[in-house]
Amino acid sequence: MASIEIKNIEEIRGYLTSLPESIYKDARKVFAKAVLAADKETKQNVNARTGALRRSIGQGVSGSSLETLRASVFSGSSGGDPIKYAPLHEYGGTVKAKKAYSKVPGGPYLNIPVEDNLTASGVQRMTPRMVFSNDESRLFKSKGGRWVITLGDKLMFVLIKEVTIKPSLGMRKSTDRQVPIILSELQDLIGE
Repeated sequence: MASIEIKNIEEIRGYLTSLPESIYKDARKVFAKAVLAADKETKQNVNARTGALRRSIGQGVSGSSLETLRASVFSGSSGGDPIKYAPLHEYGGTVKAKKAYSKVPGGPYLNIPVEDNLTASGVQRMTPRMVFSNDESRLFKSKGGRWVITLGDKLMFVLIKEVTIKPSLGMRKSTDRQVPIILSELQDLIGE
């Protein structure tokens, strides 16, 4: 699960404590509008294949006073299943093979679906289990030295040790862009 808070939130919190409590409801609306904009921007950054990551992104505002007012954009679950890879897409990182294909020489490996096994939007058509349940499936070392899985004459998977994911989600940047907007709208509330 990933949760992002604005990095210079102390500036906003300090400003909030100097405001009259009577503007709490309006300030909450300012936070709700800002976090909704950050949520929308973050979702636009998602390269959706299955849509699970996009569906997992949410936002919320909590707190019963100006002092406790909080807003967040987060990745939780999609269809009841927690999305554990949101932090990887937010911060980047390397995914390494742990135990799959450990009996293949040099294993373990990650299986990466290739063109013949992908839809136009990049979603995997067949799982390895589906491929291996067919009598035409083969696992062998290619001329290029990589282990591959084929189904008939179609290349379905390439086995690799690790894959590096670049940061791409942008939850932090989306929320940080809302700080000046929040401050400006809070100033408008009290007529500064």
